[in-house]
Amino acid sequence: MLMRLSAKLLRRTRYPSRDSRRLAEVMRACLPGRDGARLSRALEGQIDSSAQRWAQLAALDTPAVEAAARELHLTLPLRGATQPAIDLPDLLPDEQGIVLTTLHMGDYLVALLRLLLHCADRPLVIVRRRPPERIEEQAFAHLRACGIDFAVLRTAGRHSAHRLIRTLRGGGVAIVLFDLPPTYGDADPVHFFGRSCHWVRGPVACAATARAALLPFFAYRDGETERCDVLEPLLPPRRGATQPVVQQLVHHAERYIARYPDQWLHWERFEAMLRDDARFAG
Repeated sequence: MLMRLSAKLLRRTRYPSRDSRRLAEVMRACLPGRDGARLSRALEGQIDSSAQRWAQLAALDTPAVEAAARELHLTLPLRGATQPAIDLPDLLPDEQGIVLTTLHMGDYLVALLRLLLHCADRPLVIVRRRPPERIEEQAFAHLRACGIDFAVLRTAGRHSAHRLIRTLRGGGVAIVLFDLPPTYGDADPVHFFGRSCHWVRGPVACAATARAALLPFFAYRDGETERCDVLEPLLPPRRGATQPVVQQLVHHAERYIARYPDQWLHWERFEAMLRDDARFAG
């Protein structure tokens, strides 16, 4: 069910033909010298291929899906280690809470499942803006079938915020994606591909308040190989000093998006991230 949900979410991000030209303009402006129209078409192709792959995985039973997730190649770029030499638990301190954060990029849900298999014994919360739909509840049931128990918290509401912080301070894990515009929450000003933007500060603010480790990871397909780069944890900032760490996350995002531009699924949200004085003409 996790994979069926993934396919459904990807189909929602398909760009209507009337928007293809605009998307190409945005990609060309952010990536000078690149063919925006070709990248736009490649992005739609990647969305289709991911949906097909996840539809195939959806037909498998839970052990087979778990096995497929374990086949994903984990890497620690800063340490030069790759599976099987990787020792991921070194990055998951027992006493400290962990905020896992990433982009809507590549097979990020498969990569997330791969990482969560290392955290099955920890309290886990998934932070989201909207309440889960029925199909998402089914997907969550699939996660639990893999031995992963968790709570789903809405971003709105003081009770949810308190529970999130308690979970992290107790050594738990929170999942929060960070490539979202200000309509999804409080945001910090950053520079992204030479443009002045605002990206949500939620993952960084959670880590700062709970004194948790902020662990970025990035999923992408390199040829026929699915990979997930797990970066060194970022130190939680002092409360109220989130912007420098948000900018660090954005710098990491730029590097992966520039290398695999047709795998970032949130190009459609890029203009919503722009400050008014940085918007594209037209």
